[in-house]
Amino acid sequence: MTHFTAYNPFTVLIKFNAVFNLTVLYLDTHTIVQCNRINHSAYRKTLPLIWSKPRFDKGLVGDALSVFHRFLDTLPLVRIATIQNIETLDLSVIEESLYDHVRPDFWLLLVRYIPNLKTLCLRGASFLSCDTFQGLEQYWKWPGVETLDISYCDHMNQAILMQLADALPALRSIVLDGLKCQISRGVDALSDRCDKLETISLKSCPTLSDNCLVSLAKFRKHHLRSLDLSGCRQITNKGLMLTAKYNIKLHTLLLANTSCSPEIVLEFVSGPLNRKYLRQLDISNCANLNGSQLIKVAEKLLESTEITHLTVSMFLISVMLSQALVSVNSNLVSLTVHGLPEGTPIQLIDRLIEIFPMLSEIVFVREYYQSDFLKGSYADTSLPKRERFITEENLTNLSIGSPPVKIILSNSCENVSSVGIDSW
Repeated sequence: MTHFTAYNPFTVLIKFNAVFNLTVLYLDTHTIVQCNRINHSAYRKTLPLIWSKPRFDKGLVGDALSVFHRFLDTLPLVRIATIQNIETLDLSVIEESLYDHVRPDFWLLLVRYIPNLKTLCLRGASFLSCDTFQGLEQYWKWPGVETLDISYCDHMNQAILMQLADALPALRSIVLDGLKCQISRGVDALSDRCDKLETISLKSCPTLSDNCLVSLAKFRKHHLRSLDLSGCRQITNKGLMLTAKYNIKLHTLLLANTSCSPEIVLEFVSGPLNRKYLRQLDISNCANLNGSQLIKVAEKLLESTEITHLTVSMFLISVMLSQALVSVNSNLVSLTVHGLPEGTPIQLIDRLIEIFPMLSEIVFVREYYQSDFLKGSYADTSLPKRERFITEENLTNLSIGSPPVKIILSNSCENVSSVGIDSW
C-alpha cells in the first residue's frame, strides 16, 4: 500500500524562514543580494538588510563617486517603503578627483528622500562646505539623525556647525576630530540646542579652548556620557576642573596628550559623584602628570572598582606597580600601556595579571626599536637574550592566565588617525 503525503507550502515556508534567519547574519552583501532573488519571502527579508546601509566602496562598475551619483539618481524612482529602510550612510569613502566632483545638490536629495536616516559619516569629506547648504529651506530639519561624524573636514566652519545644531534636534553622538577651524560657537550651539547629546569627540582640535568646556558643563551638565579631548593642547586645568565638577555622569573620558595634572585626575577618579559612573579613562602621554601627587593618583587608580578600561603611560604603570604589593579589588578588564621601552622584561605581564586578576586584554604601544631593523643586526648587543623581553616573537606563543589574557603589541605610528603631517 502506497502512502501519499500532501504537499504543504506553508510548512516549507516555515522551515525556509527558520534556516534563513540563522544564516543571513553570516552572509556578505553580495550573497544577500543574490538571496534577494530566490522568492518573495527571501525578497521581503533581505530588502531591509540591503537598503539599511548602502555601500559605495564595492561598486562593480566605477569608483565610489560614480556609484554614489547613481544612488542619487535612483532615489526619486525608488518606492517610499524601500527608502524608509535606509538608516546609515557612510560617505567617507567618496573622493573627488581633478575632473569629477560630488553633485552640488547631494545634500538636498539626501534630506528630501531619506527621512529615516539615523547615522551619517562624512569623515574627511572635502566636498562638504557652505555651498552644500545653498538652496535648502531656511529651517530644514533632519529629525531622525542620532549619530554624525564630520571629523577632518577641511572646509568645516562655525556657520555649518550652528546650522547642523538647529537641523539635528535628535543628535546623540557627534565626532568633530581634527577640525582646524574655530569651533567654540559651534560647540555652544550643539550643547544648547541638541537636548539629547550624550557623546562628543573633539580629538586633536587645535582651536579648542576652555570656553567649549564651559558650554558643555553648563548645558550638558547631567547628560554627557562620553567626552574625548585627546590632543587638545589649548585647554587648561581650569576648564578640566569645570568638566569634573559639573559633568558628573561621564562614562568615558579621554585626556591623552593634554595638560591634565594629577589634581584633575584625582577629581575625576575620587570625586564623590564622578567615581560612581566613570568606566573608561585615558590619561596617557600627559606631560604634567608628575610630582608628588602622582603617587596618590596611582593609589586611587588601584583602589577604583568602577574603571574597567584604563590607558596610561609606562611611567605611571611603574608607580602603580611599586604601590601594589598584592592583588587589588579591581574590575579592570582592559589595560593599555603607552611608551613601552625596549628591553622590558616579560615578567611585567605576570605582574600586571597578578595585580589585576580580572584582566582579559593588555595592549602595549611602543615606538620602533633598534632590533626591528635588519633582523636586529643594529641592535644593542649588550642587552641580555631577547627571550626575556616583550617582543612580537615572544608574545606569539605566550599563553598566560585562565582563561588566557589577550596580549597585543602595537606600534604608535600605526595608530595615527589622519594622514595629515600634523598627526605625526
